[in-house]
Amino acid sequence: MYCGRDFSPMEQDESRELTLDFVNDILDGESVTAATWKLEVRTGQDPDPESHLVGNPILVTPEGTTTQTATSQRIAGILPDVLYRVQAVVTTDKGNTVSLWSHVAGEPLE
Repeated sequence: MYCGRDFSPMEQDESRELTLDFVNDILDGESVTAATWKLEVRTGQDPDPESHLVGNPILVTPEGTTTQTATSQRIAGILPDVLYRVQAVVTTDKGNTVSLWSHVAGEPLE
């Protein structure tokens, strides 16, 4: 499911952790126990979009809560003029699997 907002565009030399929070998509009290991230090209060209996923996903307990409902992934080196679909698929402690996605764009070269 589309998360309802896109991430801010990134320059090619940037490295950032992007976070998707499943708090509105899982049951009350349910906790995320595993996450997998995917990166695919929507427009433009990148022969290996998955290479921009750096390290392993992190499970996050958002500030002010006690339940792990979010996941973060470091993304780096995305290409200029490419629009990527960023997707996280999580498993919960209740055995549910839920997916959220968004977009991140590579800033155009000047």
